[in-house]
Amino acid sequence: MCVSVLEQFVTAVSGIPRVGSASNAPSRRGMHIPAVGLNEDCVYIVRNKVRSIMQLNAEPPRKLAALYDRFLYLLSMNKEAELRSFQEGEHSLDDYAAEIDKYSTAADEIQNTSLDEVRTGLYVVKVGNLKEALIASAQDMVARLIDQVREAAQASNTVICESYTLMSTEVMRVPTTGEEVLILKKYISKCRQDHDVLQTEIKGNKQREEFMFRYNTDLPEADFNLAYHAYEWPKKMVVILTEATDKANTEHRGFEDALKQRRTAFN
Repeated sequence: MCVSVLEQFVTAVSGIPRVGSASNAPSRRGMHIPAVGLNEDCVYIVRNKVRSIMQLNAEPPRKLAALYDRFLYLLSMNKEAELRSFQEGEHSLDDYAAEIDKYSTAADEIQNTSLDEVRTGLYVVKVGNLKEALIASAQDMVARLIDQVREAAQASNTVICESYTLMSTEVMRVPTTGEEVLILKKYISKCRQDHDVLQTEIKGNKQREEFMFRYNTDLPEADFNLAYHAYEWPKKMVVILTEATDKANTEHRGFEDALKQRRTAFN
């Protein structure tokens, strides 16, 4: 670049008479104006001198650039593939925290590696745009990893609400025969087991929620409402199952009494 500028300077003044020369020196072809050209020894010497200075000052910018080499993967990585692979691994919240902290730490280190403009001798190296792109990529990975946790909690809370809604509807059905009463009692017993499983799932979602709060995540209002309903279901379900059990037992005794009466009448 500097050599090119030098050559442009020489070319620009090539029509100006050399200092101390006779600008009107006659020649066989007419008037001759002695001036500096690109092929003269003095220009050759200066050109090589400029190149030498540039080469001597090239190492500091290279060293500065090398400081960012370990972060360049952030610009070339296949984010979709990385995120999909991590999600399919069914990692724990501790694993997510480690992965998120890795990218958060990278963003902080990039910011603190150097100023946006650094004078390295002859050159002023501008790394602001590079830093901005690297940091944005790292922060994007952080946000998308946290979003995976949010989506997992949302999906789980949706299943929880749907499961409790179905159970609360089915256990309150009115049986019409003794056989249906027995089927209902078995279903209520299964619901109690499912209830324990769902409570464990709710505990896991609360941990996910605490995890997201730790990273100052802004959750959508719809997610809050869904979580609230999911967390309220266990208390309601205890009451529903108690009432359904009492009702099923009453119905069962009623069918048994009716059966005994029919047997007595038959005999």
